[in-house]
Formats: sequence, C-alpha cells, structure tokens
Amino acid sequence: MNDHPPLLCERRGAAAWLTLNRPSALNALTPDLMTALRERLAEIEDDRQVRVVVLGGAGRAFCAGADLSALGAERSPAEATAAFLAVAEPAMDALQSLPKPVVAAVNGHAFAGGLELVLRCDLVVAAAEARFSDGHANYGLVPAGGSTARLPRRVGLQLSKYMIFTGAQVDAETLRAAGLIHEVVPRAGLDAAVEALVARLVDKSPLALARSKRLIDLGMDLSEAEAARQEARLSVEHCRSRDVEEGLAAFAQKRKPNFVGE
Repeated sequence: MNDHPPLLCERRGAAAWLTLNRPSALNALTPDLMTALRERLAEIEDDRQVRVVVLGGAGRAFCAGADLSALGAERSPAEATAAFLAVAEPAMDALQSLPKPVVAAVNGHAFAGGLELVLRCDLVVAAAEARFSDGHANYGLVPAGGSTARLPRRVGLQLSKYMIFTGAQVDAETLRAAGLIHEVVPRAGLDAAVEALVARLVDKSPLALARSKRLIDLGMDLSEAEAARQEARLSVEHCRSRDVEEGLAAFAQKRKPNFVGE
C-alpha cells in the first residue's frame, strides 16, 4: 500500500517543513517523490515569506535510499538508474543550491540516497538513535547521488572510505564528532531542537544568509586566496543592501533589526 502524498509541506512561521512521506517504505525515494521535492523547492525559492527549510522523514526512518523495487524490473539496472537519476539529480541539486538555509532533521535511518540527501543540506540535527550508512556496497552498487564527492569533504577521507567500502551503519555521535552533524539530541527532543535552530536563523537577514551560503559553497572549489577575494567583492556589494542599512540602524538604536531580504 502506498503512502500519499509522497511529500508533505507544513508552514511553521517563516519556515517550511518538508517531510518525506512514505513511512511504510522507510521513505525510500521514488521518481514521484523526487519530482514533488523539486517542484516544492521551486515554489519555496520564490516565496519571500519562507526563510528556512527543514527536511525530515515520516515514521521511524529519515530515508532508506532509492526504492530499488520502483526502478523498473522491465529495464536493465543501467537504464533504470539513469532514468531515476534524471529525476533525482535536479531535485537534489535544487535542495543544495536553494538560497535559503536547509536543515536536515534526521529522526532515524539515513541510508544510501538518504545519506546523500543529508549531504545536500546545510545543517544537520539528528536523533541519538539515528544511523547513517552509504550502503551501496551491500548491493554491489556504486554511489550515484554524490557520496564519493561530498562525504570526504564533510567527514574526511578515512571515515568516508570506511562507510562507502563496508556499507556499515555509523551512529550520529560519531558523525557529529567528524563534522557532518550540528547537534545530536534524544529522538523525543528532535523537533524542539530543530525549532530552536530555526528560530535563530529566521531572525537573520535572508539576503546575508543567501550570499554567505553561496560564498561558502563556491569557496569549496576555489583556493583559499581566491575564495577570500570573492568574499571581499561580494561583501562590498552587499553593503549597498537595505538589510545592511537596517542592521546598522538597529545597532545604533539598540533594537532588534527587521530584515526584509533586500
């Protein structure tokens, strides 16, 4: 029995909470789910009222990865994988490039494609019970959603090779120490911890956060010197914004700023 709709969206103030909604399949990824994710992210990008996005999973798992049973037995593995990636990659790219902070709320297992979704988010809050695994090697597969490219940049070479080569499940606290996870909390306190983080983000200038996110992500592929030059150039441009005027005025008047994202 399928769970409908495959993706839920709930507005909580200035945050949009997106929930993978296939709990009976541990929120395994299908073309329909990834299409819904891409479409929803496009709407959110244009919605000035949304300042933060939270991505979570319904039920006891965050995401068990791609739904292998849904890839299509009538096609070869290569054809089925290519067809799935044609839908999944634009959705994952949209998640990563969204000019708003994206927080992963990991309530349970994040395996294979689920881990790759986590790697596309900006900040990660995880339940202590959550487990993370690349998992592809367990089925004779090679990662296709970016694990080999992104996991080493987030947790280092040795831990990445261990996870990718063995398919082992790694606990949240280990990945917090390695730098992937921002905070580990009891599962019962996950929503409260995410909401506390969101509250800190929505008060900031949306324009400053968007530009800072862009600089950080672009800087990962540049030399340190060139990344710093890019930062300096964009900082000067940013100082012409209304949000900078408002921030400086609020500082002078000893009040809370009211940023509008312009």
